[in-house]
Amino acid sequence: MNFDELAYLKSGSIAQHMAYEDLMLDGLWDLLEGYKPRLCGTIPLGIQTAKSDLDIICEAVDLDEFFDFLNVKLSNRNGGEVKKRYKRGLLSVIAQFEGKHYPIEIFCQNLPVEEQFAYRHMLIEHRLLEREGDKFKQAIIGLKEKGYKTEPAFSQLLGLDGDPYLALLAYGKREFGI
Repeated sequence: MNFDELAYLKSGSIAQHMAYEDLMLDGLWDLLEGYKPRLCGTIPLGIQTAKSDLDIICEAVDLDEFFDFLNVKLSNRNGGEVKKRYKRGLLSVIAQFEGKHYPIEIFCQNLPVEEQFAYRHMLIEHRLLEREGDKFKQAIIGLKEKGYKTEPAFSQLLGLDGDPYLALLAYGKREFGI
């Protein structure tokens, strides 16, 4: 699966078609192109629930510039809000707004997208879903429908201890070299 291109969404599930439509609406994806956007999370993996959103990660050397850029470009978007927060010790820019079908979150750090937690988690989760099969996938969706976040759901089923976000990364490195 090539998560770096959006073509898989066009040939995927109804939820993935709707995600593609939201990402293309008003040129959103093209707008972010200079920041190496990647769609991460449950929809690319096919484990979404009714509460899922579109998680777009980006990278920027100058986060102040990215913050200003999003404030200008997203000011007319439905419910648009841009803020700066520290996530796991790194300054991050986070924008949230409503798409046509899904809430959308843009998350940016001064870190290559391939090294960001969301992207690495998605690659690990994809490999696990492929390896473990449909029963495992349905169990993940079941936990998510009970209110679990994605990484805690995977950690629960794998019997991982500690911080589920870090535990899943350690597991992925050990099992898949990711």
